[in-house]
Formats: sequence, structure tokens, C-alpha cells
Amino acid sequence: MKNIIKKLTITAFILSLLFSFGLSFAQEATTTNISMVWTAKTNAGKRNWKAITSSSDGNQLAAIENYGENIYISKDKGNTWELKSFPVQHWSDINSSPDGKYVIASGKNYIYLSSDFGATWSSLNNPPEVDYWHNISLSDDGKTIGTIAHNRNDYRIRVYVSTDSGESWASSTDPINPKDIYVSPNGEKILSVGWSDAFFISNNYGATWISKPITTYTYDDGYWYWEDLSVSDDENNIIITATNGAVVSYSTDGGDTWHKAESPSYAASGLATSRDGNKSMTINAYQIGLSIDGGKSWKEVLKPDEEWSATTISVDGEGKNFFVGFQNGYIYSYGELEKPKIFSLSYAIRNQTEVSFSAFINTNHTRRGVEYCSSATLESSCTYEILEEADSFNVGTFTATATNLTPNSYYRYRFFVENEKGIAYSEDNIFLLTYNDWLEIGQMSLDSLAISKKGDKVVALSEGSVYISNNYGQDWNLSSAPLGDWVDLKMSENGEVIFLGNKIYGITEDSIFSLDGGDTWNDFPPDFPIFFDAFDISPDGKYLYFIGYLYFFKLEIQSLLDENFILEDIEYEEHEELARGGYWYNKKLFVENSGSKFIAFTDSVYISTDEGKTWVDTNPPLLSLVTGIDASKDGKTIVITKPLPIEGVNPGYSLISRDGGATWKEITSLGSDYWNGVAISDDGYKILISDWDGDIYSSLDCGETWNKEIGVPKGYSPIVSMSGSGESMFVRWEYSDNTETPKIYRLYNELPQARGVVAKIRK
Repeated sequence: MKNIIKKLTITAFILSLLFSFGLSFAQEATTTNISMVWTAKTNAGKRNWKAITSSSDGNQLAAIENYGENIYISKDKGNTWELKSFPVQHWSDINSSPDGKYVIASGKNYIYLSSDFGATWSSLNNPPEVDYWHNISLSDDGKTIGTIAHNRNDYRIRVYVSTDSGESWASSTDPINPKDIYVSPNGEKILSVGWSDAFFISNNYGATWISKPITTYTYDDGYWYWEDLSVSDDENNIIITATNGAVVSYSTDGGDTWHKAESPSYAASGLATSRDGNKSMTINAYQIGLSIDGGKSWKEVLKPDEEWSATTISVDGEGKNFFVGFQNGYIYSYGELEKPKIFSLSYAIRNQTEVSFSAFINTNHTRRGVEYCSSATLESSCTYEILEEADSFNVGTFTATATNLTPNSYYRYRFFVENEKGIAYSEDNIFLLTYNDWLEIGQMSLDSLAISKKGDKVVALSEGSVYISNNYGQDWNLSSAPLGDWVDLKMSENGEVIFLGNKIYGITEDSIFSLDGGDTWNDFPPDFPIFFDAFDISPDGKYLYFIGYLYFFKLEIQSLLDENFILEDIEYEEHEELARGGYWYNKKLFVENSGSKFIAFTDSVYISTDEGKTWVDTNPPLLSLVTGIDASKDGKTIVITKPLPIEGVNPGYSLISRDGGATWKEITSLGSDYWNGVAISDDGYKILISDWDGDIYSSLDCGETWNKEIGVPKGYSPIVSMSGSGESMFVRWEYSDNTETPKIYRLYNELPQARGVVAKIRK
């Protein structure tokens, strides 16, 4: 390996760089000298891949994910993908014709067929006794379909065959407990294996079946079953794989006789074979095996370093490229070398003068590096080229570290990578070099936190009690508020007016408020019910605002002390959109400085600029659950975090609007993650955002650049808060340091102002 740091122009600062690159792949042992490499197809993202299929030329791909509702279609060997959504929550298998024109996918209660390369899809007839379709295959013209299905009437697994593209189905119990199925190019011949020591063949579209013994294993050899089968176009070369350590078996005469493959054995959960039957690959949770002699001998192929377990596999017709999907990982091709690409750029600020930055390179390469420079004006050209060379680097993450940098300065960088197919550059990236120290200020379980504009006063809800600090969280006092099941608290800018909402039913008559900073507390007037889902308080503490059921309410706080006050005196507007969005804990309400503009989140983000009389849907691309939302006091900057994943919902990008919801942008620089919460300063420039695993990111320039906060210890399920001025930031953990002790941290050093450099970011 050869490292080069090449100076392009003289600069006032010195970069010292340390390079690291994950564990290298050992050259896989094969039975030939063919050169095959891994290439990550990152455009579809990291997912729990269930099944993948390829056309003979390798251009047309289709893939499904486990517990997902989408089908992913690629027409360029996996470099780009198009998503198709379906009302299916459990896909089982996907397959296609050699030309890729016909694509078929099976799942729970559904089979879908496409006759135009995945552009459009039709739901096929579902026999009433079938509740789950499993492995599936089809003829070249898409007319004959063979599949494995579960019969809900007798709880048996059967073979189902259709000869009219899924209009009608015939079932057979002759194949005993089938697991996999093959349909010949013309559809006439169908093969199946499964929970039996026999091989099943039909020569008449599944009407009748004959069985042939598989002599390589018997049940006396242990608990196992045949998992997958592959068949050459001439139907002579057949390979079958099994579970629990059974050696791969193969036949060269159409299944009349069987042979064990040469050791080592590969208990396989996936199998793919070229159309001539010579090149094959098997996968399981721990190993990948490759054969180029029809399954007779196998050698291990080392998987990409950063991937864990292969879950699905397919291959093009000639065996030039195998396509492998990994659990919670990318889809990869294993085959011909391609021009490299660069993905997932990131950086981590280590201290006030040091930063490390990383990029994922998708295939083998010989040269890689980064251009890195000070960029105070955001327009200056870079001054260093940093280069690393070797005979071969493998797919994976490349990391470099720079030291002796200038604190509180902007920097610009880009990566480059090269192999014999060409050179590629990443986009330019900008970051602000700031490092923040965090101080532990308490150990308590927190439900909510309210901070005054200045940041000195902090009010916390902890297990039904209210705690107050008047010195930035250094000291805490238990307030006189009664123990209760509170949903949230809000506080005026000066910290004098505090409102505690009741959690059980969300009714104001069970809520309390304070007009003297929490020294004394007042009950809401009796018989004074307002059902609410979310609330906020005006910055000056004069008004309370609620959304609940169909209504938007405005309430003067001082009037609550009037004994003659009646419910009819409340100002309210009826709005159907405010009743959407499900449960109260997923709803938010914000009021901006003047008290005339409001932001409400129910099932979408709604904006009102006329004191709540009318509301406009900003239509952000939510697509999934929302875990957090916050806004600046002028309502221009809005950030939405999403999502905590559930079955069928995937992690995604958070969203930002800098024009009051008129337009939305995905925060792609932070990547797709399980985002957990967000806090924004009043002016909208300082932002904290957290993910579910405990990583905290900060931005000082309205989300233009982001820094990972490595100065705060990592904990589980963080919640972030910020004072209106942005000078006091807090992180509260559910747990921290692998203990069950909830903790609170406060920013120790004051953040520098970056607004002057990026003043034009917000509209």
C-alpha cells in the first residue's frame, strides 16, 4: 500500500492524516482464476432483503424485503431502483422470466404478476383455501405458474399450478411437503423438492407426478430437509441444497441419479445457478459458496466486510454476475468489476482541532483519497490532495483523520476513488468545525423539559413530579405541584407562566397552571372541560392554545382566576383536519412570536396565519410515523424526525422546511436512520436532532451542515431540548452508559454564532 499527500498550493494550516480501512477480504479460493469482485448497489438502501430475481442479461432486477410492502425494480443492473407499493405486508418470493418481461411475486393472501418488466401489476386470483403463497416459478411466456402454498382447510403445504397466468389453479398433494419449485421454459415440466427424500417431477403441467429417490441422504442422517433447487435449461444438471449441514447434492441426468458434492458442505438458505448449470452460488447465515463445475466442488467466497448475513441470491443467465441481498444491508453484485461510486459521506469532529471523515466505496479500487481545505467563504478552492494507493482495496468504508485545524471555521471536502474502469468524485461537502463539551447535571427519569428563553430556568417532569432549576440545571428543587399523570408542560419565555396538561383523558379541568414560576399552582375552574391533544403557550404567557377533537381553542390565562368565567367565553374554531392523525401523543402545536401564526401536526403539518381561523396543509412527504417535530418562533424553520420503525415501515430521512412549510427537503446529509427527536432555537438556526440509538447531531446554520456530538456520552432513546436563545441545550437519556440510570446533560461551552455566514439559507 502506498500513501501520498500531495500539496497543490501553499496554505496556512497543516493537515496530518491517518488512514484506516476495515478488514481486507482474503482472496476467495476458487477452482479457477476467474476474477470476480463485490459491488454494492446502494441506491435501494439498506434493507432486510427477502428475495431477488434477475433477467438473463442481468439488467432487469426485482427484489422484495422481509415484512415490507414494496417491490423494488431496477433496469440497469441494480444501479438505480424504482419502488412499487402494494397492500401486502408479508412477501415470500419473487421470480421472473429470462427476458425480465414477466415478474411474479408471492406473499400472504396475494400473488401479483407484471407483464411489462415491472411497470404495472395485476393481482391474480386467490383460491379461498390459500392463505399464504411461498416459493414461486413461471414459464418464459408467463402463462404457466408453479408455486408452493399453504392450505388453510387442512393446514398442508401443497403445489399449486396455473396454466392461464393465474386465472385458475389446480393443487396437488403428490409432492410431499414441498419447499421449492421449478417451471421449465415452456411450462410443461415442473420439479419440486422439500420435506422428503424424494425428487418430484411432472411432465404434464402438474397434472400428474412421479417421484425419484434422492440417495445422497436419508432421515437416518439427521434432521434436515431440501431447501432449494436449480435446474439448467436442458433440465439435466440439477442442484439441490439442504439444511442442517447436509452437503449439496447434484444430478447430471435429470434427477435419475444423485451425488454428494465434494466437501466442505454448505447448509444453504439460497441457491442460484447459471442457465447452463455450471456456475452456482449458495448462501446461508454465515457462509457463501461458489461452484463452477455444476455443483461438484465448492469453495468459500468471503462476504463483504461490512455485511453480516446473506439472505437472498439470484444470477444472470451466463453466471457473470450473482446478485446477493444481505440482512439489514445492501444488495451486491458478485462478478465483473465496475466503475466505483462513493456513498454515505460523513464526518465526526473529535475535538476543537481534529475531524475524521468517512465514505463508503462500493467496489474494488486501487486509488482513493480526499481533497480537504479551509473554506471561510464557502467558495475557495481546495489546497490539498490526499491520496492512498494499493494493488487493491475492497468494497467498504474509507476513513481519514485531519488534525491541527482551525476551530470555529468552515471546511470543504470531497472524496475521489479510481480503478481500471474509471475515476469518480463525490459531491462537495461543507461543515463547521465546532466541538461541544457536555456536563452531566442530573440523574432522573424525564417525561418533558421546558426551558426559558435565556436558558437559566428549567422545569422538568419526572415520574409525575415537577422539578425546577434556576441556574441552568445545576441545582434542582421539587416544586409544590401535586403528583400527577402529566402529559406535557409548556412555559412562557420569562419562565413565570407554566402549564401542566393532564395525560389520562387530556381534559383541562384536570390540569394546573402557575403564574409565579412554579411557586404556587392553580387548578382549572371546576366543570370546565376542554378535550385536547396538544397545547402551547404564548411567548408572553398571556394565552393558552389547544387543539383537540375538531377544535382549536384560545384561552386567556388570567381569566381562569375569574370566578365568574364561563365556558362560552372561550374562543374556538372547528376544523376537521385537526381531528386527524390518531393518538394524542403523536400531535403537536406551536405558536410563533406574535400569536397570530400557528403550526399544528396531526396527520400532516398544518399552518394557520390568521389566529387559527383557517389552516393550510403543507403536505410534507411523511410516508411513515413521525417521532418529533419542532419549529422556530417565526414559523419559518420546521423540522420533522421520523420514524421509529414498526412492521412494514422503514427508517427514513428527516425533513426540514426553511420557508414555513411551503417546501420540504430531506436531510440527506444525516442519512436514513431511526430518528427520535428534534429541538430548534427561536431564530431557527440552531438545531439538535437525535436518533434512537443515542447519537446526537447539531447544526448552527439552519440545517445546512451537521456535527455529530461525540462529547456527550451515548445513551438509549435520547430526547433533546433547547432554550429559545439556543444558548442552553439539553440531552436527556432514558438510560446511559449501559446502566439503568436516566441522566441529563447540558451543553458546557457556548456555541459560536454561524448565522452571518449562512444568512441567506432561510427564505
